[in-house]
Amino acid sequence: MKVNTEDISDCIFAFVRTMDAYDYIVKELPLCEELWDYSKGNINSLNLSEVTKADSAYIDIRLMLQRKYFSHGGNVYLPDLLRVSRENQGFDTKEIDDLLDELDTLNNRPMELVSPNGCVIESNYKIAETMIYGHCLHADADKLNALLHLPAQTLTMLIAPFVLGRENILRRARNLFSTHSFETAITNGEASGFICLDNDKNEERDILTSPFWKNAYGHDASYDEICSSAESNSLDDNIAVLLAAVFFEELSKPDYDIGVLRELVWDDYWEDWGDFSEDHQFASSFEHPSFSSSVLHEGGENYAQVKFLPHVDNPWITKTQQYPLCETCLVLLSKRKNEWKINGLMRSTLDES
Repeated sequence: MKVNTEDISDCIFAFVRTMDAYDYIVKELPLCEELWDYSKGNINSLNLSEVTKADSAYIDIRLMLQRKYFSHGGNVYLPDLLRVSRENQGFDTKEIDDLLDELDTLNNRPMELVSPNGCVIESNYKIAETMIYGHCLHADADKLNALLHLPAQTLTMLIAPFVLGRENILRRARNLFSTHSFETAITNGEASGFICLDNDKNEERDILTSPFWKNAYGHDASYDEICSSAESNSLDDNIAVLLAAVFFEELSKPDYDIGVLRELVWDDYWEDWGDFSEDHQFASSFEHPSFSSSVLHEGGENYAQVKFLPHVDNPWITKTQQYPLCETCLVLLSKRKNEWKINGLMRSTLDES
């Protein structure tokens, strides 16, 4: 897809989302302060002895990640995104003109690199392209020859101001585009994604009455199947499931009863639960919660874990080993002197921070 008036909304959406992914990666790639200062124009601040192999690698990774934004004809080619947006989307033309001018200045900043074998490369942009086509994404023999015998630290010194300058422009463009909302063919997910590690899949994706789970292998459960599942469980497993269900339902209530919850929890865990408010907030966020009839026994037969899932409009059954990408939780139980009670609640971890 090229950037054009008809596809501009989708292209901008793709640009913003991929820039979010860019930042997600590069925030884990810190650079030394000397390199940042040098890239801001403090030429005398760079001490090459402070530039580590990690700095060189992190600059190269940024350079590779930026490639799609500066590939002619691509759907997130930044100069075209800016020009088409200026003409058709009602953006601040001065801000777009400033970004285009800064990008042009950055690309054409005077720079000449002569390698020991006599190859001459002029301008920041051409040095970046030589590295991309030589070292990074391709293996162009002529480009490799142009970089022969050049120390990695030297290349880092040359390319860092260019790479970090483009990074700044990219982020400002993302901020500009993020202030506008666009209709796009790419919609937010209304169902859970899944990871499936089971090669022996003997069922289809046939869950119809709980749309949030439509991507799972399985089918809507009949009344007979629900009864059969309960009958196939041991008495201990059914007690654990029932106790976990009663606990989760009470915990979810706006006016949950601390006394009732404590009756269901072992007293040596009361201090851990406090007034239950934090876990109430989590449990009450589950819309249409339901539980798995299959009980886990990590830790032995005196320990049980019951899984709870959100958005279960109607029961469904699966025989395939698969893992939902939405937030779920386990209610943890243990048995003492033939009595089951609650130990804790374990949430799935989906923190994007």
